[in-house]
Amino acid sequence: MRITGPYNAVIPLLSAAVFLAIAAPSECSTDQTPRAQALRHHNTGVELARHGRLDEAIAEYDAGIALDPSISSLYYARAKAYTELRQFQPALADLNKALELESDKPQYYYERAVVYHALGDRARAEADVHSVLAVTSDPDYVYPAMNLLNRIVGGD
Repeated sequence: MRITGPYNAVIPLLSAAVFLAIAAPSECSTDQTPRAQALRHHNTGVELARHGRLDEAIAEYDAGIALDPSISSLYYARAKAYTELRQFQPALADLNKALELESDKPQYYYERAVVYHALGDRARAEADVHSVLAVTSDPDYVYPAMNLLNRIVGGD
């Protein structure tokens, strides 16, 4: 079957675009910009942390931050690793920086509430739980935040 009309010229272009998309290496794998490199460090760090290799994960996040200090998720991920290591002061500093860069992330407020709670600062922990509730209604964030609030108010 032969296609005629205005689409005649489009088909060869689409075929070429599909070929190039398949044949060309992924932009992510070859992108050498500092941001792309930083994001690769982030991904490597997340994988290391997932396997409990927290010190190595922190080193990856450090490398990513050195390349692009504007990526809030690097600070957040490093803060989570510090929290798991019970190093709450560096975790708090990283969460503050992550929130400075992106103040609409409920997970950043939640994690900071966890850190404040661990440090015994109930007022700030409770304020951060309320911040979670202010920026989202997503149950994936609301339910853990409410559970944490119950622990804070209950004195746990």
